[in-house]
Amino acid sequence: MLYLIGGASRSGKSLLAQRFVRERATACLSIDYLTTMFQYGLPSLGIHHDLPVIEKADLLWPLLWPLLDNIVEEEPAYLVEGDGLLPGHLRAFIDEHPQMVRACFLGYPHVDRERKVRETRAHAEAPNNWVRHLTDAELLAKIDETAVFSQYLAEECAEYHLPFFDVSADFLSGTTAAWSYLTGEAP
Repeated sequence: MLYLIGGASRSGKSLLAQRFVRERATACLSIDYLTTMFQYGLPSLGIHHDLPVIEKADLLWPLLWPLLDNIVEEEPAYLVEGDGLLPGHLRAFIDEHPQMVRACFLGYPHVDRERKVRETRAHAEAPNNWVRHLTDAELLAKIDETAVFSQYLAEECAEYHLPFFDVSADFLSGTTAAWSYLTGEAP
């Protein structure tokens, strides 16, 4: 089974991936690593972390499809996560691989901005955590941008019949529901 977790930045994708690695011994790949590889190793592709997320995802998708195709063919269980996955892209891929892919998206379209700043700051001391260098004003702007992207994802998931888990009001409940969906375990 190939597990795909897309969603907004700071919505719990990496935490779910880490849980899969820990509890299910599932191999995992973050699309952030691929973006960094293309940014510095193949800059002519124009893929880099500072692109608007939808533009970045559109550039990544023709490269991700064959990678994911190979993973489905070769791996019994694998997880790929990142904001570079979009519902419209995944729908066609899932339809081509019925029963072999389980995907979901996370986001926070109705977020309380000030609470999200506090929560983000409370978890900003992890190594390589890019938000710890942002001012509160910069972080608020990122949260606003990501809330808009989350709303886009929610609408796209509805259109393409893919599960969207809203972590706006209750992060733990939203990520637990996503875990339950992906694993088939009751909450």
